[in-house]
Amino acid sequence: ITDKDAPFRIGKGQVMRDGDDVTLVGTGQMVAACLEAAEMLKEEGVSARVINISTIKPLDETLLLRAAQETGCLVTAEEHNRLSGLGSAVATCLVERVKVPIQIIGMDDVFGESGESEELLVKYGLTAESVVEAARQAMRRR
Repeated sequence: ITDKDAPFRIGKGQVMRDGDDVTLVGTGQMVAACLEAAEMLKEEGVSARVINISTIKPLDETLLLRAAQETGCLVTAEEHNRLSGLGSAVATCLVERVKVPIQIIGMDDVFGESGESEELLVKYGLTAESVVEAARQAMRRR
């Protein structure tokens, strides 16, 4: 997703793609799924902003608050438990400051399994298609 010269600063997110209708916030390999989802949404006439949050603590609250205000809804995506991960951190950051719908893509609170990475991502709904559907839901709730 990034090259070796891409800036990396602890606590600072990176806007990978600009957009006005919805913000897709990813971490780890889910940033690629968010970028793919943004392309899929573009075909539907939806302009999706994609943000790479490479460090969850400290969280880039300034960037997330601005994105929430500007697009009016967010989707978070992580290959991690939905509890106490990126989605929870973003929701906590925004809940008292900006009233926008948030959809969280992540694993439910279950024991993990072993297997091929791609198979597990599909099994747990950690795909670009899941991000697209979550974006549609978030935009409907605006």
